[in-house]
Amino acid sequence: MIYNHIENIIGSGNLLRSSVSTSYIFDFIERFSIKSFTESFNSTRCSFDNIVILSLLSLFALVIFFFIGWNLLKLLKQGSSGRTSRKSSAFTAFAVLVFTCGIILYYIGYDYAGTDKNAFTLLIRSVLSSFEMFLSKSNLLGIADNCKNSEKYMLWFAIIHASALTVSTLFAVLCFGRRILYWYRGIKWRFIGTSAVTNVFWGLNERSFVLAHDIAENGETNERFIFVDFPLHEESPSKGQSFSGIFGLFSYKINALRKISKLNCILMRSSLRPSNAQDDADIFDAMNIYRLKDILDKSKGVRFFILTENEDANLKAAIKMLKYYKDEDIELKIYCSARKNMLNRLIEEKWDDRLKLIDDSRAAVTQLKIEQENAQHPIDFVDINKDKGYVTSKFKALIVGFGSTGQDALRFLYEYSAFPDENGEKSPVELHVIDNNMSVVKGAFCQEVPAMNLLENKEIFFHNLSAGSAEFNKFLNTNIEQMNYVVVAVGSDETNMDIASMIMDKALLYRTKKISHFKVFVRMYSDDSIVKYDTAVNVYNDFCSESNHKPLEYFGNTREIYSYNIIVKNHYEQQAIAFYNSYCKAVGDNTTWDGRRKKEVMKLGQIYGKRSLRRKEGQDKANCLHCYTKKVLLNLAERQVTLTLPKWEFIADKEKRQQEPWLISLYNVSICEHLRWNASHMMLGYIPITEEVEKLISGSCDEVTKQHSCIVDWNELKRDIQGYDYEVVKTTVMMEQ
Repeated sequence: MIYNHIENIIGSGNLLRSSVSTSYIFDFIERFSIKSFTESFNSTRCSFDNIVILSLLSLFALVIFFFIGWNLLKLLKQGSSGRTSRKSSAFTAFAVLVFTCGIILYYIGYDYAGTDKNAFTLLIRSVLSSFEMFLSKSNLLGIADNCKNSEKYMLWFAIIHASALTVSTLFAVLCFGRRILYWYRGIKWRFIGTSAVTNVFWGLNERSFVLAHDIAENGETNERFIFVDFPLHEESPSKGQSFSGIFGLFSYKINALRKISKLNCILMRSSLRPSNAQDDADIFDAMNIYRLKDILDKSKGVRFFILTENEDANLKAAIKMLKYYKDEDIELKIYCSARKNMLNRLIEEKWDDRLKLIDDSRAAVTQLKIEQENAQHPIDFVDINKDKGYVTSKFKALIVGFGSTGQDALRFLYEYSAFPDENGEKSPVELHVIDNNMSVVKGAFCQEVPAMNLLENKEIFFHNLSAGSAEFNKFLNTNIEQMNYVVVAVGSDETNMDIASMIMDKALLYRTKKISHFKVFVRMYSDDSIVKYDTAVNVYNDFCSESNHKPLEYFGNTREIYSYNIIVKNHYEQQAIAFYNSYCKAVGDNTTWDGRRKKEVMKLGQIYGKRSLRRKEGQDKANCLHCYTKKVLLNLAERQVTLTLPKWEFIADKEKRQQEPWLISLYNVSICEHLRWNASHMMLGYIPITEEVEKLISGSCDEVTKQHSCIVDWNELKRDIQGYDYEVVKTTVMMEQ
């Protein structure tokens, strides 16, 4: 009786409403027909606002659908190599389409009870539920019963949720798929050895990315690449990380992954910098990358590249690694980005051939030496007697900024501007150096180059000036007419370009010969500035169309410096060996290139033997780079006569060589080689030998005091010693024939 009474109460609806929920929008859609829109709308409790919002959402979804279709058609026409940006746009649009369809789906399903009269609340609930779809979560319990009971609605519910899950999965694969590939490749490399070199780049930076790609393109086949990511700076536990900082870091890592994606590489991560590992600790174990040690043990040859901006940390890490591998039987070479100052040179020499310092400034100037097609050597900016091989005009240069690049530029220009004149003496040279902190930077340079006391205010002039000062403007007005060669390197791309533009404007205004025998070289530190620089160059090219070379040229950017030929492969070593063999033939010595390396160390000890070897091998390599100057002086490209190469005794006889201009040229260029040799030794820190030191040594050079008996004028050399310079010239001609 009681149960029957309760059922009667419930059935009458006096106390409880029916638990069946109905979506009014869905009800309207099922009843909808074009001919009877008013009748369909009036027969339901559907809100007009809800219908409007639903229509707008549907229209937006339709637009996205057509956009995706258009991108897919474009991709089909382009084939599998379609643009990455188009693929990315299609994927993003598909995700937005699924999200919008999810909103529509829940917007229809939630249109009952408390939300049917409030379009804003209905929209918010739908958006939140649509977000949750991508997390593999569905709010089916909250959907109206008439929707859940509809086969069509549930079909679309399943399709849209499956699409959301697919988008989430694809996104996860895109984010972590590369990491899975690295994990698989790492497992394979740990157990399978290789006969190729394994290149390990410590740190993610632009230098490493550029060099890795160049090695992959120009190095040996099947080389492996491993990137070890670690914090570049000390982490501060007292400071939190902002959201923008985290987002920026994430964006940087994604960008880094894109830059190494085409390499045969793996990426490892460590929370410890290699320079911070304890001295007595296993560096691989401390950084939690011991699997890297297993891979290296399976490699025939290993190169480490430590190329971060922190030079002290680079050297510290390199020394730790060298100590770790001190007794290991592995072919290892470490390339470390650091300035080649006196102390770092000693560190490099201590570790024999295992450590090579990469000096950005020196490499930038080396780029000027290597390039021979674009008028970059001083010989291109002087007047030459092409018949007899001597220079008839002064070489005048300006260096703005006396930092590391400016100092190396001074060494380069002083060595490569040493030309003979008509009388067999050195032709006039005038090198001006500008810096607003000259008193500080000059002192350290003069300490490394004691011969500066003999050259200052004679051939080299230092000015304590700011490039934007009135004094500098006055200096330019006075000297721009005779200026030949300008190097701008003050440490900032923007400032460098501003100063270079100012100098170019002066040249175009006041030089009677405009840019004939004139050029400005700008140090470029970042590749990002090249686009702006190229625009400036094109502007000046329009003013200088009659010239056979560009009036402005940049050098020293990352992409040019960090190449396989400059950093890894000693491009000129084979030619240097040829010059050395020629020298040995002249002096009657049969010591080989490798034999000299052992001989110098045995003779002078580790420190001074290495210093002597570096000087001698450096001169052999310098002869390769100086070939261009000798070729221009000898006029090899235009000479129509047979290029005979008689013995030195014949050329040294003045009466015999005066009979033929070609022999006079050979003699003058031999003088040029001696002048270059003198200048090079002075810039290396050597000075003419004193009588006291000469009495104490048996040879021509004392490496302890860095004094050499051959740093004298050409006419003061013995005739047989002069013959050594001729052998260099002779070898140059033979290489060109």
